[in-house]
Amino acid sequence: MSKTGLSVSTDNDRALFQQARTLELRRAVEDLLPRVKTDALFWARNFTKTFDQLWMLNGLSGANNPFPDHEYLDYLFDFFTPYPQLVKTDETRVRIIPKSRRLLVSWAVVAKALHFAMAYPEQEVVLQSQGQKKGNYLIEYAKTLYANQPKWLQNQFPLKKGMTLADFPMDMIEFANGSKIMGIPEGKDAARSFHPSIHIMDEAAFQPEGKEAYDVALAGGGMVYLVSTYAPGWFPALIGEDRLPREAPQPSKGVYFTESNGGLPVLWIHYSAHPERTEAWAKKDRARALEKAIWDREQEIDSTAAGGERVLAEILQQRYDEIVISDPDWRPHTDWS
Repeated sequence: MSKTGLSVSTDNDRALFQQARTLELRRAVEDLLPRVKTDALFWARNFTKTFDQLWMLNGLSGANNPFPDHEYLDYLFDFFTPYPQLVKTDETRVRIIPKSRRLLVSWAVVAKALHFAMAYPEQEVVLQSQGQKKGNYLIEYAKTLYANQPKWLQNQFPLKKGMTLADFPMDMIEFANGSKIMGIPEGKDAARSFHPSIHIMDEAAFQPEGKEAYDVALAGGGMVYLVSTYAPGWFPALIGEDRLPREAPQPSKGVYFTESNGGLPVLWIHYSAHPERTEAWAKKDRARALEKAIWDREQEIDSTAAGGERVLAEILQQRYDEIVISDPDWRPHTDWS
């Protein structure tokens, strides 16, 4: 301390400045919280970050990044709600989202699930995917998004009392408000034990019992999200389209809207929705593929592109006992040509 007392004055000034900053932050938090709690995309773009291990290849500044300001995400997050405003539908429970690869759609649906569980008490969200390992991977997405929030926001959405993220099993995350998110494997029996507010089927087209699991999820009473790249089978049959219908209404670049024969809303997210996925990008990326038909199926959203091998595989899997002759003594009738 100097004889002039300047250091005391400086210390006091610093303390007052810190108090003012704390008060300013508290007021800012109070002003922001209503929107943070009700607007999942506002939260995702401003108060959390995804993880991309390919960040250098993708031209990003680091592995953790907020959701970008791409317009298709506005339509996607709005579509997640029971009463979407950007694309109108009378259907309040089912949301079907065929998509191209690498558009953050899986991250987006997990962000919606996490935000819902954090913001609303006593809710149950189920993430169902192709096996328990992939379901756990989606839960890891949720844990990453939670951990990448600022500390003050984590305090607003606390985890179950006495728990840290590391304490939870690989297939679950729980909150102090009584809500929880669980990852489960594919199959109708795996879904039967739950009655969630939101049931998400990720890569639904590739789940062997997807059709039956979808019916079980519907019986649970909550909202059902079907998110998937395209493949032959029950998923395009439910939608009623073998491929992306380019003549359908296009509310935003690369975003198409249709309804199934049963009136279920379908929001198609094509790679062209991404501002950097131009025709030049598509030509270059497609040229890298050894199987061009697979690229067309997974990027152009065309279930017919890869031929009939997946159709035959699904039929064989579902009706094996009717198709495969396992009796070693069986012989074809002598009158057969």
